[in-house]
Amino acid sequence: MKSDKPGNFWLGVWCVILLCLFTSGITPAEEKPALRIVTLAPNLTETVFALGHGGDVVGVTDYCRFPEEAKSRKKVGGLFNANAEAILSLQPNLVLLPPSQRKIFDAMNAAKIRTTMVETETVDDIYATTLKVGEAIGEDAAAKKLVDEMKAGVAAMKEKNTGHEKVRTLFVVGSSSEGMREIYGVGPATFLDELMTMAGGENILGDSSLRYPVVAREFLIANPPDLIIDANGDGKGPRSDENKAIVRDNWRKFFGENAKKQPRIAFLDDPHVTIPGPAFLESAEKLRKMITP
Repeated sequence: MKSDKPGNFWLGVWCVILLCLFTSGITPAEEKPALRIVTLAPNLTETVFALGHGGDVVGVTDYCRFPEEAKSRKKVGGLFNANAEAILSLQPNLVLLPPSQRKIFDAMNAAKIRTTMVETETVDDIYATTLKVGEAIGEDAAAKKLVDEMKAGVAAMKEKNTGHEKVRTLFVVGSSSEGMREIYGVGPATFLDELMTMAGGENILGDSSLRYPVVAREFLIANPPDLIIDANGDGKGPRSDENKAIVRDNWRKFFGENAKKQPRIAFLDDPHVTIPGPAFLESAEKLRKMITP
């Protein structure tokens, strides 16, 4: 005798299939374990937050201060000497780190903890790092969207500077305290060089063979810049007017009181500007306002 309800047959089939799935220990959709991320460089911390996973970050370095929320995360050491035991105590299942943390990379691999190592030295590296981090945390689409937005921002800034004469610039990242005997400047093939150029500057050390050369006094006297960006602060906040006056006086003496040309001095006391992370366009805009006030 045929059933007048053929739907009952297929309902029974599906019940059998589901029963087999559950009794075999397989569920239709298994949940992935929650991410517990340790980031060992400021730019990596910032990238994870930018991709919406700041809540999954359980550990950072002593220098990871952006965004503000990152300051509340457990500290696991410095940029070159992170503590493996401190990291392991946080029970991470993903560690993001730069090449400077090779020992930690080896220690995490030995502990069978997933690691992703990335190097970020240029703007193109920022794009690549964003995509790699996005892949590691399961946010490929969000990472691509963020990279597209950054590239569009770069194009817009270049368009903004079209037609403006480049300002010959010296970007100082360090100097001796007495007599300015050693001046460390930003050379070519660096993130800060690209940032300066993007903002309308022309790096007077662009032909150097070193990325952060010590600048000879003779070179600067013969090739005085239009602008000196002084980033040689203590990283703790804006310098006092008294300190700025001393620095300006030192530069005036450096070039000579009777020099035909005294460069304009701009002070960069925001450590965030030097981080090659997803907010680099904000940094470039800050430099642009210094270069073309």
